Amino acid sequence: MSSLEVSIETASISTHNAKRDEDLRSPRFFHVEKFPTMAYRSTTIVAELDGQWTVEGNLTIRDVTLPVPLSVRLTGIVDDPSGNIRVLGKAEAAHLD
Repeated sequence: MSSLEVSIETASISTHNAKRDEDLRSPRFFHVEKFPTMAYRSTTIVAELDGQWTVEGNLTIRDVTLPVPLSVRLTGIVDDPSGNIRVLGKAEAAHLD
């Protein structure tokens, strides 16, 4: 069974604009002091054609969880140091209707 779990430190997000980044880290947006991470966990993964995948899952930001579908393009497959197979890809939020 395949799964996808991602944890992102909210303070690590960079737009390469210091003023915007400061605002994103503030309580107005990510509130990094209170919510140091955001997380995405898949619920289903479906292989499509030509290395494309559709991933359904839940994104949690500031203790609010909402479903967010992803469109993922396969970019490679590697063995990690523990002998597990890891699939690498680039993900974008799928278009929501």
